[in-house]
Order: sequence, then structure tokens, then C-alpha cells
Amino acid sequence: VTGERLASTSHAGYARLYSVAPDGSLNVISEWQAHDAEAWCCAFNRTGDVLYTGADDAELRVWDLRSSASSREDAPPMALRDRRTHGAGVTHVSPSPHDSNVVLTGSYDECIRLWDIRQPSRPVLRSDAPELRTGGGVWRLKWHPQNSRVVLCALMYEGFSVAQVDTASATMTLSGFYSEHGKNALAYGADWRADGSMVATCSFYDRLLHIWTPHGI
Repeated sequence: VTGERLASTSHAGYARLYSVAPDGSLNVISEWQAHDAEAWCCAFNRTGDVLYTGADDAELRVWDLRSSASSREDAPPMALRDRRTHGAGVTHVSPSPHDSNVVLTGSYDECIRLWDIRQPSRPVLRSDAPELRTGGGVWRLKWHPQNSRVVLCALMYEGFSVAQVDTASATMTLSGFYSEHGKNALAYGADWRADGSMVATCSFYDRLLHIWTPHGI
């Protein structure tokens, strides 16, 4: 969601943009075939003029929303199409709320990747470690609301963790795991409290919501 617009993706690979009315009702502005496989995620950049999408085709695509489509079904211009980097479906795209040039992607290939949109040809981690391997599929990445170096991660069968992200040195590390949901619970949902002091996490199979405090951030 950004401003008065909302975006979604579908199992058929479509992306849709909606306007949000004051009463909360939605009106489809545009829809297009963004991917040829199930599209798992989408996210606006901070200004709302770019939309990122990721899908089961292992592609990250970036759409320029600044141009006006001639019809509702016309796709906006594609600013980037990366199909070489991810080894499996792209499950989450998370632009940084602190730096408009920084984006994280997560994938079923159990890696988190750091991108600088000014250099979109490849992730920007050091060449000897082009991604952060997590041990589990990456389903959700949520930046800390105040600390630009901290990201909450939902890692499917590996539970939840907090990543330390240093964009200056282009490095990332995981700082411990929260496994109270159980090994086979499938970590899916994760988000911060508005002040960043606590997190809420939920998992698929145990149908539980946990509220806890990460340490060392």
C-alpha cells in the first residue's frame, strides 16, 4: 500500500493496482500479466512510482508506474527483469523504508539478497558472498521501523530470525533464531511493533500468534 493506492499479485501471475476510496472500497486502476507463473509478492518503492514483483518463475521484475497506460490492461514499462540471480521462486521483495536505493529479496532458494537499484545488474553483497544463506525458504522480510540495519525474517521451516544488514560494507548476518513455534510450524508472518520494541510472528501449521522481544538489536 502507498498513499491512496494498493497493489496485489495473483496465482495466475497478474499484478493489479487499485485506488482506495475514503470509505475503504477498492477500484481496479490497471491489471496486467506480470509473470507467467504464480506471483508471490509485490511492493512499491517509497515514492510509489515503481512496483517490484516476484514469482515462482524465479524472476524479479521492476515496473515503472510513472507513464499513463492507454487502457486498463496495458502493462507499464518494465524497468528491470532479473532471471539469473534467484535459484527458485522469489517469495518476498522488501524496499528499505530508510534508503530509497536499497531493496531486499527473499526466495525459496533459502537466500536473502541485497540490491542497490542504481546498480541493478546483480545483488551488491561482496563477490565472495553474493547472498545470505538462511537454511530455510525466505517468506517475509520486515525492516525495523527505526534501525536501518535490522530486518526481521520469517524463514519457513527454520523459524524466525533477525538479520543485521550493513549496506555500507554490503554484508548481512543472522543474529540468532526464534524457534518457539516449533521446527515444523512453517514460519510465515512477521512484523514489528510501531516503535520497534517487540515483534509479532505467526506460523502456518500450529495456527499460533507469538509476541516476543528480539535481543541485541
